[in-house]
Amino acid sequence: MAISGIYAIVNKINGHRYVGSSSNITERWKRHVSRLENKNHHSRHLQHAWDYYGRDSFDFIVIAECAVSARMMGYCPSEETRRKLSEINRTYRHTDEAKRKIGEAARGNNYASHKHTPEEIEHQRVKMQEYWARRKATTSAESKY
Repeated sequence: MAISGIYAIVNKINGHRYVGSSSNITERWKRHVSRLENKNHHSRHLQHAWDYYGRDSFDFIVIAECAVSARMMGYCPSEETRRKLSEINRTYRHTDEAKRKIGEAARGNNYASHKHTPEEIEHQRVKMQEYWARRKATTSAESKY
């Protein structure tokens, strides 16, 4: 029987989390992993963290379960579920560096003003070469058929 409800994918290193809901949590988790492993996840933040920290740095937890029929009829979380979600969000604390970045973004000093170090530039150059090589290999393999 499928479990429906609210789940979270939690980064064990920094505590960041992706929260979602599904009528079949097990299948949804498999879909998340498949897309993350194939570098095709809709959440670019989760994808970047997955690529950076690796699969073993993430936990998948079920926050609340509910009946499929209740969810499909416009499930409204119970007080207990709201309390659990609130508790999860209350325990998270931004680092000083994250607070600084949030403040800069709010003032308009965003990423565009960041000056990349030569190491960052080289890292991005290598990543892009790998990306285009993979893409070219995939495209040429598809065109053979």
